[in-house]
Amino acid sequence: MNLVKNSYGVSYAFNAKKDGYALLGTFGGSSLNRKTAKPLKSKENRKERAQEVKEERKKQENRLSPRSRMKIRAKIHSLTGVLPHLVFVTLTFQAKVEDRQGVKVLKTFLNNVRKRRPDAEYLWVAEKQGKNKKFEDNLHFHLITNVYWDIKRWWTYWIEVQEKFGILREEGTSAASSAFDVKKIKSSETKKIGGYIAGYLSKSDDTFDCRVWHCSKGVSRLYTAFYSGTGFLDNLRRLEAEDMLGGKITSVSKEYCSILFYPLNRITSRFYEKMHAENRKLWKTGKEVFSVN
Repeated sequence: MNLVKNSYGVSYAFNAKKDGYALLGTFGGSSLNRKTAKPLKSKENRKERAQEVKEERKKQENRLSPRSRMKIRAKIHSLTGVLPHLVFVTLTFQAKVEDRQGVKVLKTFLNNVRKRRPDAEYLWVAEKQGKNKKFEDNLHFHLITNVYWDIKRWWTYWIEVQEKFGILREEGTSAASSAFDVKKIKSSETKKIGGYIAGYLSKSDDTFDCRVWHCSKGVSRLYTAFYSGTGFLDNLRRLEAEDMLGGKITSVSKEYCSILFYPLNRITSRFYEKMHAENRKLWKTGKEVFSVN
């Protein structure tokens, strides 16, 4: 019997070692699954390893890789299984900004939001503004969050944080209201959320001198995959044969596994309910808040 790792719209079937079947019925993709690294003995070794990690991270973060795009989509789909409402936010700068400086501004902004609302959770992705003629390829950010914003208050604060970092608008001009754009979306509107995501994740040619995406601890803890036997795939094939899948299953054979792609819709979404239930347990440590006072 093969072991199957299932995420949203994709499954990986592979031959597991004997002890690998202990994964059956468990979940993956959470920061809780990460193995704790053994401490390095000497100070020199720690510095050397820290530099290696820094270089590895820099290579990974300069471009939004296909793997990163899959992880982002999976995290957001898991978030929709926990919260009935989400908010899509676009944060834009009022002047030219260097990539690393832009991330520092965003970090400062979000840290202060969390001080006022410790239960605020988010996932952000960086994008270059290709249509910005005035500040060509300027950085801006898209966020999925559980906080519904008092726009006037937080738009003003977003401008103030920029100014603290020396990002000033031209003299005589007013702050653009589009600098802080908010859209409220329901988790049931999966296609709508997917449209928002795909709109900027598809621009894979963008390169950055900064981290490309990041998420809060609450989002990082969410499971995005579960392990099963081949019965999961049998159910998908049965639905396909009965013309109830909403599309076709396609497969790709690799040396160590077979990858199956299938539609993600209301029919197939129900297969993830057990994982969503587990994620809701993890989420209980925070509160579902959709407004900022």
